[in-house]
Amino acid sequence: METGKIEEQATTFSLLTTSELKGEFLPWSLGDRGQQSFIKLKRKDEVAYLYAGVGSVLHAEVQKALMRLVNEGWSAQGEVHVTFEGDRDMLTDRFLERDAITIELGTSLLPLVDPYAGTPLLERLNVLRDEIAQALGFVIPSINVKDNLSLEPNAYLIRLRESPVTSGELYLERFLAMGSLDQLGAIKGWSMLEPTYKMNAKWIEPGEREKAEEAGCIVQGALNVLITHIDSVLVAHGKDILGLQETHDLLSRLSVSHPVVVEEFLSDAKKLRKVRKVLQNLLAENVSIKDLVTIMEIVGDNAEDLNASSLMTEHVRRGLAHQICWSLADREGIISALALSESLEKELSASLVDALGGAYLSLQKESEEQLISLVRKSLEEHEHPPVIITGPAVRIYLSGLLGSYFPHLAFLSTEEITPGVRLHAAGQVKGSLFPRGEKEARADRKPRKPRKFWNKTD
Repeated sequence: METGKIEEQATTFSLLTTSELKGEFLPWSLGDRGQQSFIKLKRKDEVAYLYAGVGSVLHAEVQKALMRLVNEGWSAQGEVHVTFEGDRDMLTDRFLERDAITIELGTSLLPLVDPYAGTPLLERLNVLRDEIAQALGFVIPSINVKDNLSLEPNAYLIRLRESPVTSGELYLERFLAMGSLDQLGAIKGWSMLEPTYKMNAKWIEPGEREKAEEAGCIVQGALNVLITHIDSVLVAHGKDILGLQETHDLLSRLSVSHPVVVEEFLSDAKKLRKVRKVLQNLLAENVSIKDLVTIMEIVGDNAEDLNASSLMTEHVRRGLAHQICWSLADREGIISALALSESLEKELSASLVDALGGAYLSLQKESEEQLISLVRKSLEEHEHPPVIITGPAVRIYLSGLLGSYFPHLAFLSTEEITPGVRLHAAGQVKGSLFPRGEKEARADRKPRKPRKFWNKTD
């Protein structure tokens, strides 16, 4: 174009009818990834979609086209977004795709998705996705709900990427009362374990609800029981839901406001995979990744440890110590916790073995079972405090070993305790992991020095 010369370019827009809105007509380019936006339009009985481009920002040209269509009698009904992969075979991809999250319902539970009843389950799932995004720090995929005639009528099944994760039963005409055996003994109902926290419970008739509440029971409707269970499962499996593409999308959004923080990771697939592993480690311990700026700055500052995800995870946890501590504290800012006895911590430290890219806890099966038994006993003796305090050298290894046995237990390093919170020592985990002879032999070993990164200062 010549200097000083203004040229006007004509812009054409695609207006698709509902019958044309199929995969082969969508104006995407081969190899593209992202999200296409459409504006839904209506004129009397006609419905059409104005293609607004890739993304969700309406450019000036699109706005002008929309105004022209409004003047022609069309009214805007809202936006429609289509997520796509670009290079797709529309005929066969539907057989290869897997739903990330699926809820399957038995026939007696189908009223939960009845449009004439307002699809109560679908409405609650939309709210739940927002709540989980706030808690975890990333948006989980859409939740697919469908019937399954092979299930028992009152059963439901939760799948992640088509693999069954957990199941349960609901009775829509009853309430679930949860409490102690003494509290439940005073009311009539069908005994069971509440699916999320495994509390003693009974499905009771509506007429028993008031009596159950007077007895001190927690009473919930069937839909609340299901939503609580789904919430627990999705939060517990956040690390499995966060894939490489989701990690890339998170960093891409951050690149708009903080390009310097993430640009090196977006341009290097190997580094991106290692970042994903760190984020998955955090999610596995119920640590939100919402503060992604801080996380990525710490990762960049400690790039020499990026090949060892466990070490990098500990760096990040120290940077998020304030967030982690306050998530574990009660309303008065108190963290109730068990501590490992000095002798038990020494045994664990002596059992750490160096390996390429980090270390691991070398324990025989009998010693692992003994450790699990000691922790369980101490939890029961001290009314199940939610936290175990450990030294920094063993925290991540202890969490990895015990996390699956005690999913609602958090493991906090002494170096992660932030000013402002108060620590209440509920008790100690005491005992030995080894027979007397082996214990004495291990005691002769030199204590394992913590890795130097524990002594780093920012």
